[in-house]
Amino acid sequence: MKILFTAHPKSGTTWLCRILDCLLASSHKRTAFNQSVDIKRIYESAGSTITFSFLGNPLYSDELYVPDHDKCIILYRDYKDILVSAYFQQKYRMYPPLDGTISEFIDSDRGGIRGIIELYRLIEKEGKNKEYLHYETMEESIKQLSLFRNMSIDTCLEANTFERMRQLEVANYRNKINLLPGEAELCPMEIKDINSYKTRNGKINDHVNHLSQADIDKIDHIIKEYQ
Repeated sequence: MKILFTAHPKSGTTWLCRILDCLLASSHKRTAFNQSVDIKRIYESAGSTITFSFLGNPLYSDELYVPDHDKCIILYRDYKDILVSAYFQQKYRMYPPLDGTISEFIDSDRGGIRGIIELYRLIEKEGKNKEYLHYETMEESIKQLSLFRNMSIDTCLEANTFERMRQLEVANYRNKINLLPGEAELCPMEIKDINSYKTRNGKINDHVNHLSQADIDKIDHIIKEYQ
C-alpha cells in the first residue's frame, strides 16, 4: 500500500514527521529524510511505502502534483497561522531573506494565502481514501487514523512536545559543528533570535499577534472567493 501524508509547509509538518519517526521506527525503515524541498520523509516496509510530500512545495515551485497513492492523510492548520509561520520562515530562515511586510506577504506567490488554498484544493480533489489530521488537535486526531488505531502513541507524543523540540533545537545549535549536513532538522539560524527558530512559537491563533484586522478581513475575503 502507498500512503501519502501531505500538508502545506509550516502547518506543523516537522512536529508530525518527528511523531511518525517514533511511531514507525519498529515497522518501517526511513529511507529519505528531508530529501528535497518536496519530499520530507519516505518510510518503507515489505508491505507499504509511506511518503510525506509537499506536492511540489508552493514555497518554491508553481508546479504542484499529487504522487500516486492508495490512501491520503492530510494535515490541516488554520490558514492564517500557516501564512504567519511561512512569513517568518521566509524572512528569518531563508537566504536571501524575504523583503517586505507581513501584509504584503498575504499576496505572495511563495507562501501567500492563495497558494495555501490551492494546495489544499488540489489534494482534496485528487486525494484517495482521505483521512485528516488537525494541528490544533494533533494529539487526539492522530489517534483516530486507521494506520495507528492499534498503537499506543502517548510515548511518541510525550517525546515530541513543543518544549522538548525547543530543547533539541537549542542543543543542535550548540553542537552543529559536529552534525552532518541536514542532520539538524531543528536548529535556529541565530540562537538569540526566536524568530529564526523552527520552534518559533507553536501556539494556536498566533496570527492575531501579527496580522492587523484589515489583514484578517482581506484573508477571509480571499478564502470566501474560493468557496
